[in-house]
Parts: sequence; C-alpha cells; structure tokens
Amino acid sequence: MQQTPFLQSMYRNYIKRAIDLLLSIIVLMLVWPLLIAIYLVMRIKMGSPVMLQQKRPGFRGKPFNICKFRTMTNERDANGNLLPDDQRVTPIGRTIRSYSLDELSEVINILKGEMSFVGPRPLMMKYLDRYTPEQARRHDVMPGLTGWVQVKGRNSLSWEEKFALDVWYVDHQSFTLDLKILFMTIWIVLGRKGISQEGYVAAEEFQGSRAVKDESGNASKSAAGHGGSANSPVVLPWEQGSEFQLREDIHHNRPAVYPWDGKGIFFGSGRDAIKAILMFGMASRGWKRLWLPAYFCQEVVSAIAESGIALQSYSSWYPGKSGVSVAPRFTAGDVVFIVNHFGLHSDAGQGFDMSHASAVIEDHTHDPWSVWTFKSKADYCIASLRKTLPVPDGGVLWSPRQQELPTTPRLTGEHRSAAEKKLESMRLKALFLRGQIADKSGYRALSLAGEEDLCTQNISGILGWTKENLDNFPAQEWREKRKRNFDTVHQSISSLKWVQVVSSDVTTDIVPFSCILLFDTVKRRDFVRTRLIQADIYPAILWSLEKPAVQGIPSDHFDASRRMLSIHCDMRYSTQDMSYVADCIKRFGHEFKG
Repeated sequence: MQQTPFLQSMYRNYIKRAIDLLLSIIVLMLVWPLLIAIYLVMRIKMGSPVMLQQKRPGFRGKPFNICKFRTMTNERDANGNLLPDDQRVTPIGRTIRSYSLDELSEVINILKGEMSFVGPRPLMMKYLDRYTPEQARRHDVMPGLTGWVQVKGRNSLSWEEKFALDVWYVDHQSFTLDLKILFMTIWIVLGRKGISQEGYVAAEEFQGSRAVKDESGNASKSAAGHGGSANSPVVLPWEQGSEFQLREDIHHNRPAVYPWDGKGIFFGSGRDAIKAILMFGMASRGWKRLWLPAYFCQEVVSAIAESGIALQSYSSWYPGKSGVSVAPRFTAGDVVFIVNHFGLHSDAGQGFDMSHASAVIEDHTHDPWSVWTFKSKADYCIASLRKTLPVPDGGVLWSPRQQELPTTPRLTGEHRSAAEKKLESMRLKALFLRGQIADKSGYRALSLAGEEDLCTQNISGILGWTKENLDNFPAQEWREKRKRNFDTVHQSISSLKWVQVVSSDVTTDIVPFSCILLFDTVKRRDFVRTRLIQADIYPAILWSLEKPAVQGIPSDHFDASRRMLSIHCDMRYSTQDMSYVADCIKRFGHEFKG
C-alpha cells in the first residue's frame, strides 16, 4: 500500500522515534545478560579496553560517539604501522563480527536519540568531505543499526552501490520498509552473508569525493571512487545555484500529483499562460485593468503588458515586511493578481475585499504543491514549471472554479527551437558536473541564447519532452527536501545580527521556494554576493526593481530588493551542501568591513 506524503512525514518526524525509543528499552531489557557475557569473554580473551568509542557523523552530519566491542588487537609492524585488519582481528573477534554482536551495544545510542534501528550505517567522520552531494544525502535521516545496504549485500557491495542504496532508502523511508529491513536483517545475520569483501575483514577505506580547489581556483570534487585513485583523483566540478541540469533519476514508482491534474492547459512558459488568460478575459469577460503586486518580477510585468491590458500596482508583501497592506478599491473590469511570494504564504492573505473585482488570478510558481494551491478558490491559477522542476520550458493554467479556459495553444517552431536549446544546455551542464566535459562556457552560452528566444516569441504550447516527463518527477519528495535544505540554512544563520532569513509566521505546510536573505545594508549584500560567486555559489536577486515596468512601486519595496539575496535550496543539494553554503555566508558576512 502506498503511503501518502503526510503519513510519510508523520512517520519520519514523530512515529519512527517513538518506536525506536520503545524498542530500544525492550531490547536492552532482553539482551543485557548477553552484553555482560560478551564483555566478560572479551575481557578474558583480549584484555582491556573491551569497548571502543569512535566519533561518527549522525543526522545532518552532527558528530556523536558510537560504542562498540573491540574485536582487533593493536599489533604493529617493525616501522610502527598497524598490521592489516585480517592479521589483527582475533578468533573471538571474528566470531562476534560474523553475527554483528560487536554492534549490539549501539542500542544505547538509539536510546539516546543519536541513532535509529533502521537507517544508513554511521561511517567515519573523515568521509564527510569525500562524498558527492548525492552521496551526502545519506545523512538526511538518522543513522541506523541496520539498513537497506545491510540487507542488500552489506560489505560485499562497492561503495558506490552502498551509497546509491542509502540514498534510495532516504527517499523511500516508511514503516513497512523499516519492518521489512528488520526481518531481513535477522535472516541475513543468522546466515552470516555479506560480512566482508575479498581481502578485507570489513571493507576497504572509502577514498571518496572530497571537495577541493583546482589550479584555476574553481570549486570541484575529486572522485577517487569514480574512476580515479586516492593519489590521482578525477576532478569533478561543483557549483551551487544557477539553472537545473538534466537529471537521470526522474523516473518514479508513483505518478506525481498536481493541483491541475486533468483540468490544466499547458503553455510554453508561465508568461504565456498569463498573457493567454488576460487576452481571453479582455475578449470575452470585459477585463480592463490588472492589479499587480508591487514586489514582482518586472520582466514578467513587461511581458504581461504585451497583452494590452492596463496595469496598476498595489502595495504588497516584500522581504522584511510587517503588518498588512492598504487595500485598493477594486471595481468591475478589475482583475487582481495574487502571488505566493517564495512559497511563504498559506492563503491569499491580503485582507483585500475582492468581491467587486471581475476575477482573481493566483500565481503558484514558487510552490505548486501547497495546500493553498490544492484548495484555491481563485477564478484562475497559473504556475511556471521550470522554477521548481528540471524542465526546459513550461507553464500551466487552470481554473479551480471550473471557469472557461482559452484554447490549448499549438507548439510553435520558434518555441520548439528555444526550448530544445535549453534542454541541450541542461544535458551539457549534467556532463560538466560529472566531469565529462571541461568547459562550462558552451552550455552557458546555449542556455542564455535559449532563454532570450523563450522570452521574445509568441504564445506557444509546451515542448513534448517536458509534458511527457511531468508524471515521472517525485515532486513531493523534492518538495520535502527543499524544506529540509531551507531549515539547514535557517538554523545555521538565524542568530546573525546583520542578516535575516525571511520566513513565514505560519508553520503548517509552508515550504519556501528558496532561502531569502535580507541584509542590513546594500553594500554588505553586494560584498557577500560577490564572494559567494567567487566560491561557485550563485545566488539570485528576486527581484531587481531598478527598471520598473509599472508605476507606483513604494520606496520600501525598492529598499528590500536592493538588500535581498535568494539562495537556492532545491533537491539538487544535500543538507551537507547547504551547511557549507551557510558557513560561506557567515564567513563572508563577517569579512565585510563596511
């Protein structure tokens, strides 16, 4: 039976810990005689110390001390180096390892809330900076006594196979999966399968993917575990931000659910969707004027103006805003455009009386899967798809109130050409990040050319590739990861005096689009932005209001625009990545001398 995102979230955040706590108490009550017996035998056979304490990375990489029975001696060669594992392990240690009894004492870590019964095994602290961003996702859940790796081959697997299984578990964690792993673990341990790799007592050291700087000063990853060696690493580029690369993990075991399912019309872009509904409304509904939030993308406003409708701005939400806006007076022929700015709102929330307006249009680009979106009572809703999904184009229009929609547009040749440029640039970026091409200028130029063409052509339908792949995206899982990444940055820099992480007063079902930072001064913002780009972290300014396309934007909106930065926190990045980004923000902000 498939588990809903709500139940999955409840299990991960509350139920799993309650089960771990109860089960750890029961297990310790049952096995304490066995633990004492193992302790006495090891003390007699191997002497002191019997127990080893090692620092291991836990949830989100936070260190904790793991307690295990010692199974090897400290014998060394003539040069003082430790002998290989297979020469140091004792007969009694080998027996205890074969039944995983050396790890039984970790139930104490579970009781303390540092581990879970099921999760990725806690590895060495030194591995943290060797992971690729995808591998580091294994720390997005609590480490476990056993896990998906242990029941799928254990130490007989390569490191790459192990980490792929760990990440799969992170994305599919559920009560039924954990129960399955526990039962399979008992069977496998009794059969003593997958205990070690050939030539090793356990597994060879992971030489991994360590963050380095190449000779040009660019951030990169060395990947000894991906075709190189510890002495001659393969250099893999790393960057944070900018546009999506093409992803190979888009196929999903359950179709994505969207608020427009079966009732939406797809366009080449969100701008096309807005222009189409406005032109439709002016022609058939008597629409005359569009009220826009003053804090909004002015390039999009310019595109909207092409529809021919009169534009009027209203004082709206902006980063750092407190209190409510002054409500405009709407009349017949007015259309009100409401935006869920950066996914930080739970409903229209403007406090406006829109009963006299001819229509309400909501823009859900920044969080198309919010409860607000699914329960919207607006006349029309739109969303640009490529802001939250790895697609080259796409916008969607639907009517929660089942109002008549314009006809589905055809895919124009101009749009097809532009979208295919974007798609090819996404493919080339993926190759660049995997180290298969050395120069990023090619895909950047192609992406910019495609972007310019997308913004200058007539209303079009959507590229076939984009529409075909929408159902394959694990959209809800990606949304949850975006929330975890936002929380990582928020928790890391929330105590700083010179920058504010803009968040919502509402805590239920709020998943921010990005980490919106509001700096104390424009100069500090500009300094930090420059330093982040030098570190291959590419923040966005959402949005610049310096060239307004509509009159009447208040001065406080301009001020917020000049002091804000948007930090990407989407599914491309692990919490490890986001911790690094947060550390850079703190370091660069403190470097600023004003």
